[in-house]
Amino acid sequence: MKALIYEPQNFSKKAIKLLKDNDIEPKLNTGQDFKDAVNEYEIIYMRLGKIINKSVFNRNMLLKYLVIPATGIDHVNEDDCRKFKVNIISFKNNKELISKINATPELTIALCFNLLRKITSSIKSVKNGFWDREKYRGYDLENKSVGIIGYGRIGKKMAKIYSSFGCRVSFYDISNLDENKKINRYDNLEDIFKNSDIISLHASYSNENHEMINYKLFSLCKPSSIFINTARGGLVCEKSMIKALVNKKIAGAAIDVISEENNFNKNNHLVKYINNNDNLIITPHLGGCTFESSEKAELAITEHFLNYLK
Repeated sequence: MKALIYEPQNFSKKAIKLLKDNDIEPKLNTGQDFKDAVNEYEIIYMRLGKIINKSVFNRNMLLKYLVIPATGIDHVNEDDCRKFKVNIISFKNNKELISKINATPELTIALCFNLLRKITSSIKSVKNGFWDREKYRGYDLENKSVGIIGYGRIGKKMAKIYSSFGCRVSFYDISNLDENKKINRYDNLEDIFKNSDIISLHASYSNENHEMINYKLFSLCKPSSIFINTARGGLVCEKSMIKALVNKKIAGAAIDVISEENNFNKNNHLVKYINNNDNLIITPHLGGCTFESSEKAELAITEHFLNYLK
């Protein structure tokens, strides 16, 4: 069998060796178009850099397995994959395989500190020749009320991290979770937005919860509250978030994900906003993007894939 590593930058050498040891011939992509690759390879490894739907498939293609070392696969149309008999191998329903990967929680807390301490804005000010300490006076994380939306693998890690800084942590999740009596559970999103100094979004994305975070919810916030999204862009109505920032319904937001990641350019409405405002921070989906976490994820998904084949 032949496999194409579609996005080969810094791909795990251990995973490549493991494929070879199991009689799978991996090739690093040097610019081949996805539409052409499906006719040549039975296996394609990909990350988040390509939208996959029926437009890239054909009835006579060789492709049988799409291997994605990620939990969120909303860039892949699962119905189209089923129609074309393409098996999706991911962490979507196997999150225990990456239970020890901490890159996204670490980025989340970094973004939180960035907002509370105005780090990006103060660095920009120093670069422009100003030394204005008082202008960038920030806030402690200790004793803040944190509302976590989505109490899965990452949500639980975030609860531990925020608690370790002396925060009062609550969560909301659609599942009936009552395993941790020490963490307060809210029964609705409204209470999260009403009562939290920091709202930390870690829910999985689906068509059913598309843009579930809207202006009505932001309007319930304390004016001093901040919002962080390291989950998926489609969970948030971005126009509502911008409106909430403009109308000072929230003090700031930090997002690692947006709705238009694969078509992103300088004309994006979020870019226009951050060029003129300092209360929104955007990073380019860096959540799992560390050398260590990528290595662990790519090796784990390869082991899982080989077990699947067996």
